[in-house]
Amino acid sequence: IYRWIQGEISNIVMSADDTVIRTREEQDRILKFISVKTFTPDLRERIQSHFLAVQGNVSEEQDRLLASLSHGLRVELARLTWREFLTKVHLFRGCSGQFLDALCVLLQEAHFGPEEVIGAA
Repeated sequence: IYRWIQGEISNIVMSADDTVIRTREEQDRILKFISVKTFTPDLRERIQSHFLAVQGNVSEEQDRLLASLSHGLRVELARLTWREFLTKVHLFRGCSGQFLDALCVLLQEAHFGPEEVIGAA
């Protein structure tokens, strides 16, 4: 079991290194794109801040890691992560604990860039 745990930790570290490399390559492509085009300084800053905000989205990596956990651990982790937040939302006041726990499991974190449209009618 010890060797299996050690192998899993090594895989996580190695995949994190790949993520860092991909992120740096993406940042280089963005900087090259911005430097080649003739943008105003304000527009250049907005483009760069948008891509930096989008790159901060680690939810895909978290989803992959959470998928490897057992269902019971995922439920417990979701409850620990989201329960306090949900109890502060006015809409969910008075809801049963069982309902809140079920809702905790369904929530997923997502990050959006500045001025990004989340939904439109």
